[in-house]
Amino acid sequence: MSAAFPAAIVSVAMRQEAEPFLDLCTEVDSRFVGGALMLTLERDGVEFVLIQSGVGLVNAAAALSTAISTVQSRDPLVISAGTAGGLRANTLNRLVIGTEFVNIDADATAFGYRRGEVPGMPFRYLADPRVSRLVATHHGERAVSGMAVSSYSFITAAKAAEIIAEWPEALAADMESLALAQVSYHHRLPFAYLRGVSDLCIETDNQQVFNDQVINAAEVSATAAIDLIGSWAHRSVKAS
Repeated sequence: MSAAFPAAIVSVAMRQEAEPFLDLCTEVDSRFVGGALMLTLERDGVEFVLIQSGVGLVNAAAALSTAISTVQSRDPLVISAGTAGGLRANTLNRLVIGTEFVNIDADATAFGYRRGEVPGMPFRYLADPRVSRLVATHHGERAVSGMAVSSYSFITAAKAAEIIAEWPEALAADMESLALAQVSYHHRLPFAYLRGVSDLCIETDNQQVFNDQVINAAEVSATAAIDLIGSWAHRSVKAS
């Protein structure tokens, strides 16, 4: 691992989501930690860590927790990157800047909690409010901002209808980001969500569309994440 302090920890689930980062950056170091691949990458003099966690909430939480404990850094920005399924027609092939996050699988309503709320934890997790402003500088025309939800299920059209009925403000769904937001919350680290929408959950053929568009969506996410990391690092230097 490099002696530099990484500016960010970026988490993706799949190899297809990691590849655009490798194409755009220089690899400084790589290792397997637990079941996750952790790479140190550099772009324009700024280093950051990329973790490829595997799919799902537990894989994402475990990989990020390990990265935080392994990487010597000064409060890195945590970024959930990669792809997501869109819950609105206007999200396809666009960048979603997540602002708040809900676990749609959590259901303790029998004990008086709201759906999506884990007892003892916040009902919703929030992204760092500075992220949207920095991303909009370069990607505003191609981006939409709002709520993202996470589940352990691949979101079918029927499931998407249930989500929209319960959380009408939701824009996108994935299988990792809530866990990343929760781990960031515990460690008091700034959190950002920048995912490219590869398919629309509201359509019945979304799995085939995902297979066709996953690389394009991953490239949208990676470009935005790298731009954000550079802006964040330079902002931190000026503030110090």
